[in-house]
Amino acid sequence: MGEAIKFIKENLESWRDIPSDKIKIELLPFGGSRKSYKVTAPDTAVSPDTVLLREFTHYSSLLKPNDKLKESIVFQKLSSYNLGPKHLGQNNQYRLEEFFKYSRPIQNTEINQEPIRRKLAIKLAKIHSATDLVPRNLVGENFITDLLDDQKFMLTVKENCTKCVEEGDNAEIVKELSQIFKEEEISFIKKLVQSEQSTCSHNDIWCGNILIQFRTNENVERKVPNVLFIDYETFEFNFPGYDIGKLLAETMYAFKPGGYSYDLRHDLYPTDNQIIDFLKFYLLSFGGHEKTFSESDIDEIVCFSEKQIDSVLETVYGSEENVKVKVSEWMNKVKKGAIVSAFYCVLLGMWIGRNPDFKTDFIKFAADGYSIYKRFRIAEM
Repeated sequence: MGEAIKFIKENLESWRDIPSDKIKIELLPFGGSRKSYKVTAPDTAVSPDTVLLREFTHYSSLLKPNDKLKESIVFQKLSSYNLGPKHLGQNNQYRLEEFFKYSRPIQNTEINQEPIRRKLAIKLAKIHSATDLVPRNLVGENFITDLLDDQKFMLTVKENCTKCVEEGDNAEIVKELSQIFKEEEISFIKKLVQSEQSTCSHNDIWCGNILIQFRTNENVERKVPNVLFIDYETFEFNFPGYDIGKLLAETMYAFKPGGYSYDLRHDLYPTDNQIIDFLKFYLLSFGGHEKTFSESDIDEIVCFSEKQIDSVLETVYGSEENVKVKVSEWMNKVKKGAIVSAFYCVLLGMWIGRNPDFKTDFIKFAADGYSIYKRFRIAEM
């Protein structure tokens, strides 16, 4: 890791005199499409004494030349809005970030717990409400439709499907799921996406990209856990229901220790009442309505009773009837998001295919995405 240490010292002036053999580098699980390292300078008085190092890989973006520049810009803007960690430095191989002490990747069962679910809703709505996060000259029209129009990407997906069938690698399920790549189904997905207005969107929400922080320091436990969305490599325009649908679907991915394998649990998906509760707090924040509240106010609000949040929303949207209409509209957006995000999981899984560079079984990931897709696609018919 000599190059990594050199990069760290170039970007952290306080670390430049630390002997390289005194710097500790620890590979973290939940790295996703890139390797992530916790880097510490033990027995020193430097600040910060711990940072996060991310190493870019061939698969850390969908091969767009501007992705790293775009991500760097988004990263710095989210940091300035207190929606993400501080950006400490970046080159073509690494990025250096603020390390959130006393934090860890969220677990699927925590996503649907109050008040964590409500805080996730507020934070996600803040991202969707921002108008200047994604530079227009670095992105296309829409994350999903651009992918579906990418002939190279789609050809790789179809070639990997064919390879699995020919080699007997989960041949039956791959043969079945490959049917959703036919023109009729792709047209259906495009119509769903194009029927909604796009906003700035994360597009890669999963447990490994959500940090949860229960303490502010070693001795002080937070009244309400803080949550943070990280990794912005696929940050582009998309309809907001996509991110919500993907977030809610994450409740079904019961990851095992180590963070690479999981069981799919359809029974863990939130109930309609729980989704409505999520949407009420999302709607409080969407469009910037929460700007009059401080962070401590938000911690209080996510503990509101149903009667209290309904009263606040009626003030924001004018009447009880207006709130009901808004919630109904967004329930429909979430249903669309559940379908489209599951479709994308199938695409991504088969695009990566059977690859030794990853510990995650992406053929299983594609098959599970197809299982979720069928569930919500049938409900839509």
